[in-house]
Amino acid sequence: MSDEDLASIIAYLRSIPAVRNPLPTPKASHHIVAPFATPITAPIPVPDVSTPAKRGAYLVQVGTCQWCHTLRDQSSRQSVPGLEFAGGDLIEPNPYGQATSANITPDPSGISYYNEGFFLKVIHSGKVGARKLNPVMPWWFFGHMSDEDLRAIFGYLRTVKPVHHRVDNTEPIAYCRICKQRPHGGALN
Repeated sequence: MSDEDLASIIAYLRSIPAVRNPLPTPKASHHIVAPFATPITAPIPVPDVSTPAKRGAYLVQVGTCQWCHTLRDQSSRQSVPGLEFAGGDLIEPNPYGQATSANITPDPSGISYYNEGFFLKVIHSGKVGARKLNPVMPWWFFGHMSDEDLRAIFGYLRTVKPVHHRVDNTEPIAYCRICKQRPHGGALN
């Protein structure tokens, strides 16, 4: 996130009146991004958002879509090369039931059949046709973004490298010969 955007968020948060509210004891999670973050030691400039796709790339980065939709090596938590945005991350523990992140590349095994209108409908409704998205995918959060922002995100996703990697949460968890892990529908690869 650019320094300017971060400063804007801080200014907004400081404008909200303080509330005293007792909170429950936090629970540990294995999916917290912070342990894998690296310190920022230099200023972060305002990004180039001169085109919708470049703006979408920035929004995808800020939204951390890659953390779920890019498979990571289980021991190092580093991205598996060649599987950027190809899904396959089995997200557990998950209070909503097991789920594997979807392939959101423009490959036929991903979202090549989406058009802009369908993408907006999925993110706004949390449904792909009659199938509901698992709430671990925060569509309910991203669904409040403007259509302009969502169009930019979709425009960016159309530019990422298509990766053949079938993921299907209606299928059992099985070994996948492509990613060498066990996502839902892994046997389909």
